[in-house]
Amino acid sequence: AEYMGADFKEKLKDDNDAILSIGSGEIVAVRVPVHSEGSYLVWEFCTEKYDLAFGLFFEWPSDSDLTLKNPDTPPEEPAPMETEDQAEGSKHVTEVVPVFRRDSGSEVQCGSHEYPVYQVHDNPVKSPVNGVYLLRFDNSYSLWRSKTLYYRVCYTK
Repeated sequence: AEYMGADFKEKLKDDNDAILSIGSGEIVAVRVPVHSEGSYLVWEFCTEKYDLAFGLFFEWPSDSDLTLKNPDTPPEEPAPMETEDQAEGSKHVTEVVPVFRRDSGSEVQCGSHEYPVYQVHDNPVKSPVNGVYLLRFDNSYSLWRSKTLYYRVCYTK
């Protein structure tokens, strides 16, 4: 079912934490830590008008954090992708959803991603990796137009 932006914007209009102004030529990354009680990250967003590029990345904890929690088995992860963050601060970042322009001015864009997990040897319980999601809202292609972004992020089992 298509989810129209007017209803979504109406629900979020009084929540200042749910509205961002993204200037022309600007890229904004919203950092969302993995929640210990969750299994999935869920996101929804739309813009006042016009499109906006969006991508999702996952910032892995440092090797020492993983070693302390799980000496037996490293987490399962896709191939890493170099990002600006990684080049600057030696953080390991993986692309989850590629950045591309979304028709966010006419309908709400939404999605979800299952948390990466690791499993300690002989223990059937899998635990989420204690990383950080980066929701990247990219208006770098726009020379003149700023965008007003309405968004909501949550976790779920």
